[in-house]
Amino acid sequence: MCFPVVSKLHHVNAQPAGVHLHIPAVKHISINQPFFHFCLLGSEMAPYTSPHHVGNPTLVFTRDKEMAIGPKDLSIVWGKDNRYWNWETASGTDDGVELSQVSWLEVTGCVDRTIAKKDYEVVFQLSLNQDAFGWGTTPIYIMVKRGKQGKFGWRKYNLESYRPQQKFEISVRLNAEKSGQSGSGSSSDEKLYFGMYEVWSGKWKGGLKIHGVLVKEVR
Repeated sequence: MCFPVVSKLHHVNAQPAGVHLHIPAVKHISINQPFFHFCLLGSEMAPYTSPHHVGNPTLVFTRDKEMAIGPKDLSIVWGKDNRYWNWETASGTDDGVELSQVSWLEVTGCVDRTIAKKDYEVVFQLSLNQDAFGWGTTPIYIMVKRGKQGKFGWRKYNLESYRPQQKFEISVRLNAEKSGQSGSGSSSDEKLYFGMYEVWSGKWKGGLKIHGVLVKEVR
């Protein structure tokens, strides 16, 4: 089962274990909300009409040290509501899915059968439309961890520095030596969980296109 990385942030004052993020707490989040259980929807939860796009929880890392993940294999909050996300151009990793407008940005994925003793880098491939808005003072965070109880690797980005209509990449690296959590057994877990978030400001933003994600074995 694949859970979004941010699903446990409210238990630790909105801060990943082992680091101190200067972001506000999200006390109103509940893990019982449907977007924290994307990968349960098809198997354990009763069918219902969800506004959230459910990605692929069964992806397996390829052994050529790099794996491309298309937008449709990612889980996206409000991703099935065309007021917020546009899938008309989404095809594999080339065209992407476009964010029209949203105040809660949460895009997550997972991949299994990675090697616990290796370092991995998660790369989001993005672009901004000419009329993109809401990114000037609103940073986004990308996070990755190994296993449900693993420690976070994370980075913060301000998208206002990127030029419209040009593809760019933002990435985060998970160090094998720091990815486990003492006593949890997560250091040997083969599944990586990753995500891209801006859920703290409550501000509306749009004009962001997600072309895909690369998961790379780097050491």
